[in-house]
Amino acid sequence: MYENKIQSLRKEKGITLIALIITIVILIILAVVSINAIFGDNGLIKSAEKGKLEHEIAATRERLELVLADAYTEKHVNEKYNQDEFLDEFIYAQEPDAEVDEVEISLNGHTFELDRSVPELGDYIGEAGNLPPTIRKIEVIAKTDTSATIEVTAARTEGVKYKYSIKKQNEGDENYTQETTKNENTNEFTGLENTGTYTIYTAKVELIKDEKTVDEDTIEILMGKLEKGVVRFEDGKWDNGKASVQILTDKEGYRLQYQIDGIEDEKWIDIESGNRITGLTAGQTVYGRLWNGIDESDPASFEVKDTVNPTISEIKEVEKTETTIKIQVVAEDKESGIAKIEYSSNDGEEYTIGETATATEYTFTGLTELTEYTIKVRVTDGAGNTAELNKKIETDEIQKWDGQSNDKVEAVVSDDEVTVPVPHGFVASKVTGEKTVSGGFVIYEGDTEVNDLNVDNEITSRNQFVWIPVGDYTTMYTEATATLAGGTGVTTNVYSKLRMRSGNNYTITIPGDTSGIREPDIISSDSANYSILGYISEQDMANKMIEEYMATYKSIKKYEGFYIGRYELTGTVKNPTVQKGTVLGGNWYDLKKACTNIVNTSYAQTTMIYGNQWDEVMSWLLTTGEKNDFEVNIDSNSWGNYNSITRTTGYSESWKANNIYDLAGNYDEWTQEALESGYRIRRGGCAPYSGASYPASDRTYTGATSNMGYFSSRPTLYIK
Repeated sequence: MYENKIQSLRKEKGITLIALIITIVILIILAVVSINAIFGDNGLIKSAEKGKLEHEIAATRERLELVLADAYTEKHVNEKYNQDEFLDEFIYAQEPDAEVDEVEISLNGHTFELDRSVPELGDYIGEAGNLPPTIRKIEVIAKTDTSATIEVTAARTEGVKYKYSIKKQNEGDENYTQETTKNENTNEFTGLENTGTYTIYTAKVELIKDEKTVDEDTIEILMGKLEKGVVRFEDGKWDNGKASVQILTDKEGYRLQYQIDGIEDEKWIDIESGNRITGLTAGQTVYGRLWNGIDESDPASFEVKDTVNPTISEIKEVEKTETTIKIQVVAEDKESGIAKIEYSSNDGEEYTIGETATATEYTFTGLTELTEYTIKVRVTDGAGNTAELNKKIETDEIQKWDGQSNDKVEAVVSDDEVTVPVPHGFVASKVTGEKTVSGGFVIYEGDTEVNDLNVDNEITSRNQFVWIPVGDYTTMYTEATATLAGGTGVTTNVYSKLRMRSGNNYTITIPGDTSGIREPDIISSDSANYSILGYISEQDMANKMIEEYMATYKSIKKYEGFYIGRYELTGTVKNPTVQKGTVLGGNWYDLKKACTNIVNTSYAQTTMIYGNQWDEVMSWLLTTGEKNDFEVNIDSNSWGNYNSITRTTGYSESWKANNIYDLAGNYDEWTQEALESGYRIRRGGCAPYSGASYPASDRTYTGATSNMGYFSSRPTLYIK
């Protein structure tokens, strides 16, 4: 029994020991699992460290991206921006602890790729202290006929050696020669072939650290010249006035570049093969080359040409009047585009452009009624090619006034039942004796009525004119072409038909003929005095003279009459008037300027009286019976201020004819008639002399700059 107890105790003891061992094993297993869960590669500590690192990387990326976002904005608003020094300084200003090189940026021990061209952040490279050496760039820095020196730019090169070798491009890797390993980042390869065309070598660089290659790269080296034709231009074409051309190459390992109009080292522009060079104009030359930083191909060239003339399909007649022709041109140029459209209205006449160089509409002005004009159009494209087209167009006839009020005049019926065109800005007189055409129909400037009650005040304060009816304008004008004197070449299509009294022996000629009297025309003193009239040259004076003359002619033809100043010229040169008062004396130039400045509105214009208008007034006095031939052409003493001193104009009612004062005597009155090469004509006689010697229709002359103290003038008024 005792032995049985002993055996039982031993049996229990054995079981306890086994359980203990099992327990220990389980505890060990649990401990290993726990340790691995905490300290293993995927354990809590490692995961925490990894999370921390990822957070740091993300935070660093965010900081750098904010900086580069600001730099991107700066790029588009600051003209001083560049992707090199400016960008570096901009980054350092916001992140002083950053480290920046050509393609990488580091902050807080973390390194990222950097694209400077945008600028923007690229992929995460790694922790700054653990990154391997890297080759950034290899370039040829020197060459001779048989040697080439390369330079290596690398990052993180501490403890690194450079291993160099070279082979011909088309040989296998087993043919690398001139192997050398050294600390320097430059190496010269010698004994290279140069056959006069070209040979391409491949140079290899390896970075060696701890006797292992940690990075390698290659560069192609050209010895000799690339053959011609490696760069070519194709598919040149025009579009909307601009040309483009495709530039191509089949060679690899080179930068394809171009520039326009000339070759300068700093002006080459990189371009991808197959892309188009756009925005070209006729006459430009585009150059292209291959370049690897030191070697270049012979430049290819492409000349931008346009040999096709523009086309003019039509000259459209838009509208015309008796004095204007408006046209529209239909033209096109599908190559270099239309650069200029010019217009001319007669053979030999100089071309001119419209409102802009390419305006397709043009209005010819200052034309003569019922005249056929050869309208010429010349179109020039961007390359200087031209096209011309002509079309004959005849002007309309001047339409006589219909007797109705319009935007220029009010139709007023006189007491003798004649409809008179009173220009806006004037009123017809209501004064007794001033309301008939046959007796002198008077108008006053202004809007206030003039009647028997206020007339005494109005005649000294308002400009006044008298209507002169013209039954047949051809008694005043010859419609023919003549060229003015003075060498300006200015022509007129109409000139005055002057009438000479029997007592005068002057010869009547046409403009340009300086042997007699004519109108309109230039005289010799005009070349030195045109500026008094506000003209910029004698040529300008001649042109403006014809414009004024033609405007008067057209108005007389349309309205069948004109207005003459009721009084001799009064006021001052700067503030001229035509009213009862002190007469304004002076030379021809000052008084012509004064006459022009009395009235200038949208409705009417004053000018110095023309000789043919004076003749028409004399004829009208005879026609109305106001005066007879003797009084007008032989002796005007009975109705003018002669053999006396000059007086204010309107001084005496007996010196009035059909409501016009001082046509006879008082002051000699300048007209626009020219005599010979250097004189202007005066009409009407003057106070110091006899009316028998100088009657109202008489002509006398002197130089246009003269002023004898009794020289004045008289304005006329035409309706525009």
